[in-house]
Amino acid sequence: MSPGYPLAMVRRALALALALDRGEMALHVDEAAANNETMAPAEQIHLRESHEEMERLRAIVSVLSFEPLADGVKSRDDALHVLGFSPGARPGLTDLGARFRRLASIHHPDGSYGDHQRMSQLNAAMEHLRRGAA
Repeated sequence: MSPGYPLAMVRRALALALALDRGEMALHVDEAAANNETMAPAEQIHLRESHEEMERLRAIVSVLSFEPLADGVKSRDDALHVLGFSPGARPGLTDLGARFRRLASIHHPDGSYGDHQRMSQLNAAMEHLRRGAA
């Protein structure tokens, strides 16, 4: 994910994705209505912008939401995956800390959308990288 997304937007994106995943919300975009000539131009623009915003939010969520590793964090590449970095990346401590804080604010079990297993793997990933294990 490119840098610069405000934390509030990231949290909204994740909350929306989790609510959709749990079936608490449903999303229906009627493409025919978006192309309907009877809609006012302002309504057409608003619908198109809403659709583009949903696509941006889906992209953000796909980056932030990782599947917990079945065997836990065993290698440097595992740790990088959990934190959302590509394998072989060499992020500095500042980047690691920032990414950890962002993800921890989302996955902390005390939060509305927390997940104990993801938070545990985030902690294990940071510990593994701090130790400098290869």
